[in-house]
Amino acid sequence: MPTMLKNRYIKAPDRGVDRVRPTNVLTDRQWLSLAWVRGGHGKLAPLPGYVKKITSGSVPTTAIVMLARFRKSDDLEYHFIADETDLYRWDPSLSQLTSLSGSLAAFTQNMDTAWAYTYFLDKFYIDAVNQGLYSSDGGDFVTVGGDTFAARAIFGFKNHLLAAGKNGDPLQLFWAADGTTTFTAAASNDANKVPLKEFSDLPQRFMQIGPDICVLYGQRCTNVITYIGGDAVFAQSNVSKRIGSLGPHGVLDLGFNRHFLVGFGDFYIFNGLDFKS
Repeated sequence: MPTMLKNRYIKAPDRGVDRVRPTNVLTDRQWLSLAWVRGGHGKLAPLPGYVKKITSGSVPTTAIVMLARFRKSDDLEYHFIADETDLYRWDPSLSQLTSLSGSLAAFTQNMDTAWAYTYFLDKFYIDAVNQGLYSSDGGDFVTVGGDTFAARAIFGFKNHLLAAGKNGDPLQLFWAADGTTTFTAAASNDANKVPLKEFSDLPQRFMQIGPDICVLYGQRCTNVITYIGGDAVFAQSNVSKRIGSLGPHGVLDLGFNRHFLVGFGDFYIFNGLDFKS
């Protein structure tokens, strides 16, 4: 299993100019290690070497993990990082770490809380059960108003914001109106909510696996969601009632339309159709 992952699916580290990897870039092996270590428990865990590379700005003194990274339409890249008390933004162009927790006064930083994040409409969104939806365009976080809500999983996909695991209504699939964060359905938009098909578990994470296909993993269930457009917008099918992700951080995109996931009692490769142990 390790040999197959190393040789077939994990790309070689980016060696950069003169085979020297930039200090602010995580290798694929570090990402995979992060997925294994966190496994879905939401616990903080050290990422070897990363803390030592931070030399300016707000320097945390406790172990940190990378939550997500995204590149905006203007090609600026941001990494969002958390430690035991704060959320940070890492600016690769400036090699500087900036604390953002001051703009999240209502958001309790707690890695044991189920929370999710995604890139949508050129912004970074973060959500958590019992809290709310916040966005950042690279600067401070702001509360997303309107009819948004807290959810265990969110995902920007095909110009729609998908959500599942809503507090009090966990087995519904929601999507906001095209190009908005408006989840209330109306005659003038395509927002909707539908029951999760044959899904009997708490949603853990969305992840794209093809141009028009994404996957929603539960702990012991997996549904494939396909963008079909028109009045229906999305279709879904259940592909497993026994295999899923141990938690929201137990899935890794290996590229080539394959996911690596940490399940209960086994590791799997999923290609959108079949699981391989």
